[in-house]
Amino acid sequence: MFQQKNSLITSDLELVRNKFEDWRKTRKNRNEKIPDELWQSAGNLIGHYKLTKIASTLRLNSNQLKEKINSKAIVTPLANPCIPDFVELDPLPIKMPNQKCSIEMEDKTGSKIKITVNDVNSVNLAAICQTFWSK
Repeated sequence: MFQQKNSLITSDLELVRNKFEDWRKTRKNRNEKIPDELWQSAGNLIGHYKLTKIASTLRLNSNQLKEKINSKAIVTPLANPCIPDFVELDPLPIKMPNQKCSIEMEDKTGSKIKITVNDVNSVNLAAICQTFWSK
């Protein structure tokens, strides 16, 4: 039955589980603290799996894992500052006469704008977008 449960574990969770198992086999005594690198590996799984799934698979105390996350000792992927909020796209390089275009935007406060133009060349959409986002 244990083998059947393990076959359901996906690769990233299994990889971290293997790291924890290797550490458990090589630690000097049972009271040795879990290294920060292993805690961070566990934290990287947050957002991909439920906390209880991570804790049970890695044989961790779920309250300890929650405490590590809440104390910011673990940087979770959701708090990763490297993920951009906005990605700028280059405009189309060619002019397209009488080409209809529709853009919808929403900011963090919930303000929305929908712009529909019949000729994209007649309006500076970049300036309109920049004005909306800079308010």
